[in-house]
Amino acid sequence: MLLHISPKEDDLAETVCSLSFGTRARRAHLGKELSAEAKEQRTRAMDDMMLHMRHLEDECQRAIKHIRTVELVIMEKRSSLIVIPPQKIR
Repeated sequence: MLLHISPKEDDLAETVCSLSFGTRARRAHLGKELSAEAKEQRTRAMDDMMLHMRHLEDECQRAIKHIRTVELVIMEKRSSLIVIPPQKIR
């Protein structure tokens, strides 16, 4: 199985989902039924992973908002630094 993963932050959720799917597919055994305990462990692991993924997505969104705020401040500072050269004295 081949998985597509991306280094871009915008693709974090899709990359995590792809890796999760790849992990589940790797563990699949045709014709073999999992025990109730194994199913419960798998369910807990998936729930934990989903919570962690949501936490990472929230952090990513906060970072993006912070970056945009800083970019706006930088743009405002740059526009206030525009200096008009003095006119030549005749």
